[in-house]
Order: sequence, then structure tokens, then C-alpha cells
Amino acid sequence: MPIRTVRSRAQAVASAAILLAITSGLVACDDEALAPVQQTEGPPPVVDEKGRVPNLVCPGSPGCQSTAGDLIVGAAARPITPPIEPWTDTNGDGLRNLAEPFDDLNGNGEWDGVFMAGFSNGRAATGVHDDVWSRVIVIRKGDLAIGMVALDLVGFFHDDIVRIRVAAKEAGLDLDQIVVSTTHTHEAPDTMGIWGENAATSGYDPEYVDETIIARTVEALKEASDNGRSATARLAVTEAPTLVNDTRLPDVRDQALSVLQFRDAATASPIATTVFWGNHPEALGSDNTLLTSDYAHFLREEMESRYPSSVAVFFSGSLGGLSTTIGVLGCPSDQGTEGCPQGTWERAEYIGRGAATAGATALDGSGAVDLGVPEIAIRRRAFLTTTTNGALLIAFFIGLLPRNLFWFDTGVQLTQEESDV
Repeated sequence: MPIRTVRSRAQAVASAAILLAITSGLVACDDEALAPVQQTEGPPPVVDEKGRVPNLVCPGSPGCQSTAGDLIVGAAARPITPPIEPWTDTNGDGLRNLAEPFDDLNGNGEWDGVFMAGFSNGRAATGVHDDVWSRVIVIRKGDLAIGMVALDLVGFFHDDIVRIRVAAKEAGLDLDQIVVSTTHTHEAPDTMGIWGENAATSGYDPEYVDETIIARTVEALKEASDNGRSATARLAVTEAPTLVNDTRLPDVRDQALSVLQFRDAATASPIATTVFWGNHPEALGSDNTLLTSDYAHFLREEMESRYPSSVAVFFSGSLGGLSTTIGVLGCPSDQGTEGCPQGTWERAEYIGRGAATAGATALDGSGAVDLGVPEIAIRRRAFLTTTTNGALLIAFFIGLLPRNLFWFDTGVQLTQEESDV
């Protein structure tokens, strides 16, 4: 990745403010230079000539006029775990130094480290406890086709999301929109560049992102698209208040634990079981050096054991500010003492299986709602927003964050020559 110096980029900032492009919904944009290009005929491209995502209204846009017809649903999953070259933490400090031995699996004479995101810099993975995944659902109804992706990662920048969409289109998938989210696990590889070996080194591996995350996500989208079946939907909403804590005042939590299940219209066999819940997947804590999807692993495992014909997909809900596993009384005894403290696998399992049990109980109960074949529509609008966080700007300038920027006065994406110095 090219290194970007603060001094040279600061000169560019002096002449024009730099913006980030974000895809979101229903945000007005008055400045003509910043307004997304409207598509007048044919399906919109993945990105327009300014490098931004075009508006989309479906039904209502060219190529997506109607959502009448059956609900067709398919689901699939692919592991996105990178290869790990194990190393021995001889001094027990949780950080690898040059003298500590490692297994040179690819024989290149160098240690190819995978740095874990979510806590501090320099947390190198020593192995894998359970796979991290790309899990997807493809939903079709009439002209509308949507892919929903959940990645076991701490985060995934918009530019890489666009690259998933481009790769899917190049693979022949006719999806109007691909929604990509991350579970926000704090025990997966750094895909944002913030948690590398040290504060000045990116942990982002473009080869891993391209050849594993994006490639396998497109594989999963294709499988889900090819295997779609006529389906109905069932929804349940419950709570699991003893499994989530708020560590920042005021104590404000979205307590909803929602389960949306798609079932074969002919046999009622579950196709996909989705769980939406706001709780930081960080039960393993900052000392863990084994890659894992944290409690989401146990949540999905429990759901798939209860509904073996379905693919379980976990989407993180509202969890900022800070809804977390930290502070939860784990595995309480009859006397109220904690049996599985923060930083243990038992705690991750307790929270994951507990949340899944609460969701499945609600889904199978009388309070769940059979939605039948629901109406589906999407609205998409791109907008630009200023970057005011100084530390974030510096991270962009020195090349830590793999994210494109846009000029304020034209709304046009910076070229490679403008970005690299």
C-alpha cells in the first residue's frame, strides 16, 4: 500500500476539504456537485462515473418495476479464516517479538502475521478456535433481488463493500442490492487497518480481503442465488437482558433480540434463520489470541442444531455506546456467583447459546408472527459527509485506512495519483 505523508496531503486539504462517501438511506443533498447521478434508463451501475453508488428505488427504478410474485430465498456460508503461522509467546506478553519462534508454513523465511482487531495493536493470532464466516441470504421477489451478507469481522469499509458488489456483478449475479454488515467480533483479523503491529502500521491485508473475503462471499452469494426456494417468513421479537450490559452512562440499550426465519413454502422446512441483536461480540477479551467469531459462533451453532435444515446468520444490532458482554454475570450459580468470567470460552458459549435459546423459544412460541409472503422494497441514496476526527484524518493521510476520499467542491473521488504520494 502506498505511504501517504501528512505534510503533502495536508497541502491538499488546505485547497479543498475532503469527504468520505457513505451509502445510506434517505438523506437529502442540496449541492448539485454532491448529488448522486440519476440513472435514466436501464439498471443502475454499481458505481457512477464519480465513483459513487447511484440512487435506487425498487420497485420503481428501471429494471425493477414490480415486486409481485413468490418470495424466493436461498442461503449459504463460506469460511473466511486466513491461514495462521503459529508462534510461541515465550515471554507471555501477548505480543510477538523477533526472537520468538514461529512455524514457517509457506517456507518464505518470514513470519506472516495476522493481527487481530478490536482491542490494542500488536495482538497477533496464534491459531484458530473456530472459523470466521461470510454468511449470506439472497431474497428475490418479482424484479427485486437482494443479497444480505454478514461477515465475522470488526468492520468492513464501504470501498470493499463496493468491490463485493462489482465482483458479484462480474460473476453474473443479477442482484439489485447487496447489503454487507459485520458482526463486529473483536477476535477476527484486522480488515480496517487500525490494529496492525503498532499504531503506525496497518493490519489490513489486501490479498486476504480480495482472495478470501470477497471471493468466498461471491461464491456464497452465487450458491444462495442458485438454490433459492419459494418461501414464507416468520418473525419473533424477544429480549435477553441478563446477557448484555451497558458500560457507559446513561444506560440505554436496544433490548430487542429479533429472529426472522424463512421457511420452504411447500414443506415448512427452515431455509435460513437470522438473528438481530445488539451486543458486542467480545466475550473472549483482549488477551485471547485465537481467531474466533466469539459468542456468534455458539449462537449460530445452537440455532443450526435446532433447525438443522437452515443456515444461521447473525447480524449485530445497535451496540455502540456501549452494549457489551463485559459486566454480564456469566454462568451464575444458585448463590449468584459468576461461573464464567470475561475472557473465557465458557462465557462466549453461555452468552451465544443463551441468546439463541431465547430467540428459538420465541420463534417457536405463540407470540411469533407468520408473515407469509411479505412485501419487500428498498430505497438507497449515497451521500457525502465531512471528516472532522483529526486522528481519523491522520490515519487516512499516512495510508493506514484503505478508504477512498472525495473532493468537497466537485464530489468526485480522488484519483490514484491524487491519493498517493
